[in-house]
Amino acid sequence: MDMTLLQSKKGLPVAIAFIDKIRKNKSIRIFWVDESIFDKALSIFRKTSDSQWSFTDYTSFALMKDLEITEAFTLDNHFKQAGFNKLP
Repeated sequence: MDMTLLQSKKGLPVAIAFIDKIRKNKSIRIFWVDESIFDKALSIFRKTSDSQWSFTDYTSFALMKDLEITEAFTLDNHFKQAGFNKLP
């Protein structure tokens, strides 16, 4: 979930409540971006910098490739453009 989008559409209290709920949910795994993932995202960015993708997109793509994740539950078409299966 893009926290900035949620904040802009629903307000800061909703965005904060959402992330707090996600962080407490034991069935949802959160992955933190480290230097290795950042470097991989930067590498993708350098190869495709003419696209309209955000650096957050590049970071997500790098992390997903690292974890061998092929599907994304998202409304963002950039994931499909990057070669992932977009759900729904």
